[in-house]
Amino acid sequence: MANALIALIQPACGGEAISQAHQGVLSALRDTGLALCLFEGEAGSGYLLDDLRRFLELHRPKGVILLPPLSAVAGIAELCREAGCRPIRLTPDALDGSALSLCSNDRQAAADMTQYLIALGHQRIGFVAGSEADRAARERELGYLDALATQGLDRGANLVAESDGSFASGQAAGHLLLEVSPRPTAIFAASDELAAGVLHAAHEQGISVPLKLSVAGFGDSPVASQIWPQLTSMRLPFGEMGFAAAIELITSEAAVPQPVEFFGSLVRRSSTGPVV
Repeated sequence: MANALIALIQPACGGEAISQAHQGVLSALRDTGLALCLFEGEAGSGYLLDDLRRFLELHRPKGVILLPPLSAVAGIAELCREAGCRPIRLTPDALDGSALSLCSNDRQAAADMTQYLIALGHQRIGFVAGSEADRAARERELGYLDALATQGLDRGANLVAESDGSFASGQAAGHLLLEVSPRPTAIFAASDELAAGVLHAAHEQGISVPLKLSVAGFGDSPVASQIWPQLTSMRLPFGEMGFAAAIELITSEAAVPQPVEFFGSLVRRSSTGPVV
């Protein structure tokens, strides 16, 4: 039946955020007669918009939920609208435009994590940044810098290590930060995978976590509770955002609503502790 579908437009590799969004959308669609269909694409692909156009013309969904980083691709919301599908974007920060944005406020979440480490007594806090092309990772770095500035703490360039988002690059960044003098007493990473790399680097250098070094991640992915010590992380509200996006598509025809903000929650585990 025409318009009996909600489409979720997602990257091929999105991890826990995608899983949570799926569950939120499916929960909202239960008993509605609507079904979920999926489209996978890559933000940097030259074929993305053409492939998505063909998908939308074939399936004609009632509405489209765009997950990051695809939600920020230029022209993607307009393409959905031209195909007769109302788009809603899930984003790490508020986006301009006529399509509704549900924002996870990654910058505020990262500031909250940094403030938590400061409250534990840490004054030299290193940061492992994600890929420069990752909008969410950039927001998280800004949140880290915001919190340090608010407290008047050192935010020198030698406390920020770059990465490509992989475990191996997190491990390399961890080694780099642990060679800084004076050494950071805490390291916050832009993802749990990066933080796992930092934990590995600390183990290789014989640095006890959390006795001599606190390590925190971001995203509360399954790895956060599967490694040792279990990782303190920031859980993002993608389940709630997926649910809210689907409900909005089912119940509302609003054309230009204001962005809706959601907020992450801190999950404390054994990888962080007070300065000794």
